[in-house]
Amino acid sequence: VFTTCGIGQITEYARLPDGRFNIVVLGLGRARILEELRSEPYRVARVRSLSDEKPTAPMVAETLRTELLKLVHRAAPHLSGPAKEIETRMRAARDGGECADILAGTLLEDPDERQALLEELDSTRRLTTLIAHVHRLSAKLPGLAVGAPQRMN
Repeated sequence: VFTTCGIGQITEYARLPDGRFNIVVLGLGRARILEELRSEPYRVARVRSLSDEKPTAPMVAETLRTELLKLVHRAAPHLSGPAKEIETRMRAARDGGECADILAGTLLEDPDERQALLEELDSTRRLTTLIAHVHRLSAKLPGLAVGAPQRMN
């Protein structure tokens, strides 16, 4: 169990034939687990809420958010499933940190990468990490590799 976790609200769920559930969770924030009170049938813990650090350079944070949105705009037509709606959700985010969290929750498949971003309270670092991730993803998509001609409408 990690000491940093997400706080969220279940917005959708589906019971599986084996009794487990698939859930969709709306992220509400981060917390540090202070004490696990019980683990069965589900975990209950005493936690302390964590807040993002205020960006030391707000203009840099906003520039990074804009860059990430541009990259996602270019990649979105090539994505499938929930990722297709990601750009709309990111644009509705109240700040760069929330924008980064929305993208990370949708695109990052590696649980260790996802956890590292969950634990990072500096939103500019999260944005920078995700910009690099989207660049790597774009390099794998046809027509989006660096140096590939871009269609201009």
